[in-house]
Amino acid sequence: PFRVIGCHYYNNPAVDPVPIIQALRREFHSELVKASVLKLNIDGGDSQRTAAFFAPYADAPETSGDTMLTPALFADIIRRADLAGIDVHVHSYGDRATHLSLDSFEAAIKANPPRDRRNALAHLFLVAPDDIPRFARLGVVGQFSTQWAVPDSSQSIARARLGQPRSDQLYPWGSILRQGGVVSL
Repeated sequence: PFRVIGCHYYNNPAVDPVPIIQALRREFHSELVKASVLKLNIDGGDSQRTAAFFAPYADAPETSGDTMLTPALFADIIRRADLAGIDVHVHSYGDRATHLSLDSFEAAIKANPPRDRRNALAHLFLVAPDDIPRFARLGVVGQFSTQWAVPDSSQSIARARLGQPRSDQLYPWGSILRQGGVVSL
């Protein structure tokens, strides 16, 4: 006996995901099985240069990546999901993507009534130093994929894409913990 929390993975800007996850939440709502989380991708990854960073890629200075959804649409979805009591899990890889995600969570918290929120940002490859204390302040869980944080051949891609010193600041779970945030692996 274990609990399963299912989610709806949203990746089509032409479709409104909030009614879909609300319907799934009504359909799957038992002691052990619930569908109550909306999963969003705000950006991609470093190897394809699709992660959204503040600074340009070291090996492709013409781009700093981009978001998969416009920031306005992304924030609107999070605000409406939050109002409906839906927690949001975001694939957030670059520091700009994480900043936009935290801004969206903060706006939703300010706009909506208080509730027990379990929002999470996953991967967190690079996080701007000013955003690290926001995890604790906003109650956002930092979820890290530890298999990607080991110095191996994938780290050479990170060094090429980001250069120094950004490639030395990856996966700051210790910093989030020291600032009072919650981390999951």
